[in-house]
Amino acid sequence: MSLDAQTADGVRTFLESIEDTKPTPYELVEKQEVQQLIRSAIANLAVDQQEVIIHRFSGEMSYKEIAQAIHKSEGAAKSLLHRGLVSLRAEVLKRLLEGERLQMLGGKEETHVRGASVRIHGRTGKT
Repeated sequence: MSLDAQTADGVRTFLESIEDTKPTPYELVEKQEVQQLIRSAIANLAVDQQEVIIHRFSGEMSYKEIAQAIHKSEGAAKSLLHRGLVSLRAEVLKRLLEGERLQMLGGKEETHVRGASVRIHGRTGKT
């Protein structure tokens, strides 16, 4: 099947108009850095807090399943997860602030550390 110039141009234009949704190498590195930051911050939490955070977000477990896994009530699991997330936010913010400078931009605190953005309690940390 041969394509005339007009058809070939139409196909080329169509293919060029399709948005490339693959992440760029920069975005991949940025994502890896953010993941490492979070993993490292989780490792500094109390063991029981680490456990519930991992169950909830990596294991995608319900509160009931987490409670059964840690041999506590569902309320205790929720409370432990909440305390763990508060501690995790504080640890991530501390690491972001240690990483670079703190700037006040439009009333929001913003930290610049290699390009990615992390939002913590109304603060935007840029990694």
